[in-house]
Amino acid sequence: MARIKYAAGVAPLFGMVEGTVFQSNSYGQTMKNKPNMRTWKSTVQRLRNSYFTAANNNWKNMTIGSRMAWNNFANVYPQPTHHDPTKFLNGYNLFVQRNYFKFLAEYQNFTFMDVPVFTSPLNDTFTAVAKLDAGVLTLEFTFTRGDSTLQCLMNVSKTNYPSLHYIGSGTRYVGSILNTNQNVDITDQYLSFYGRLPAEGDFIYVGLTQNSLVGGQTYFSAPVLVNVTAPISNPVKLGMLYNRTALIAVANIAAAGWESVTYADRSTILAFIASNPTAGGQMKETGLTYWQAPNTGATNARNTFMRAAGFIYNTGIYSGANQRCYIWTPQIIAGKVQVWEFRSNQATFNINTFLNAAYGVPIRLKKTVTTLAEGETGTYIQNDGRVLETIVLAGIEMLSSNLAETKFRDGSDIPLAPDTATWKTVFTSLRAYPNYNINNV
Repeated sequence: MARIKYAAGVAPLFGMVEGTVFQSNSYGQTMKNKPNMRTWKSTVQRLRNSYFTAANNNWKNMTIGSRMAWNNFANVYPQPTHHDPTKFLNGYNLFVQRNYFKFLAEYQNFTFMDVPVFTSPLNDTFTAVAKLDAGVLTLEFTFTRGDSTLQCLMNVSKTNYPSLHYIGSGTRYVGSILNTNQNVDITDQYLSFYGRLPAEGDFIYVGLTQNSLVGGQTYFSAPVLVNVTAPISNPVKLGMLYNRTALIAVANIAAAGWESVTYADRSTILAFIASNPTAGGQMKETGLTYWQAPNTGATNARNTFMRAAGFIYNTGIYSGANQRCYIWTPQIIAGKVQVWEFRSNQATFNINTFLNAAYGVPIRLKKTVTTLAEGETGTYIQNDGRVLETIVLAGIEMLSSNLAETKFRDGSDIPLAPDTATWKTVFTSLRAYPNYNINNV
């Protein structure tokens, strides 16, 4: 606050003139700006205050038996606080918090739950993807298991950076969804909270509070830091098939910091998933669009979208459509090229060998070092500008579709084989459409 002391010979003023207060105090004659009026609470703040007042009154008016039920519940089924997993809610805390989430969900139809009801924890986890497309901000949630009795209250933060802790990230409640996979448009809520949308490449925190609709429990899922991505341009179907010469030259194709998945990556993934090859079904896309029946064990739980792109023999003949998914690796063991293998009638994740390097097989790239956490998604931009999505599995960030690159890193075209005859007579780097049909890419 600025004060001005009057010099001798200047007649003092008193009162307020045009918002400036003239007064006498221990400093002498002073003037200062009129104090700002108090900022009134927002509608959301008033609702929160009214709820907590009502909750406190409701707790006081409950029977001793009801209050004891909440305290016993808190002791038998301890539930950690939001900010400190080593501290737990007491009965009063649990009553207030559980009913607050119920209030958010029901609002005008809200009534207090006076007696807690136990439901078995689902130990569920989720992944979230934030996408920005033409000014629309969308959250895409994927749950390891769905349960329609759990309602998830969504929280998002302002634009952040990876080193900022979730507690200081300024998260706000943006609505609720059921515990099932779905996409949610949060554009309007985000703009009302923060004034602008995050840009592509920014980071935001996404948190979910899982709230039982039939019991007294609330589960706090660990918040995840997600990278806001642009929409995937021209999504890949089966990708391209490349010969081994192209694979060896992948350093001339892949962006800096990317390389082919390896023989050893398979062991790392299997150890992470379930320590047995039958877990490969978790990597196969479901349905019969890209696989023929029975598509055994396919769940795509890991969001890797393995599809049966088939392969090209060294004779140029295409085979394996909707039956076989092979992925090149750089390894040669005992003179044989090693490839990942998935089959329509198996839930396994195998290693197979090719005697001839002139086969045509898809390529999946991985990032040599990733900053993303398990289950998070990112993007990869091909040399031809096509944007592909990535996924982190077992700490490995790899493409969640087969590579569909048409150009080398220097911008020159990777030679295309339009037919069987061309494929079997060209021995430099080569690519082809699955079944030589551009519509399959």
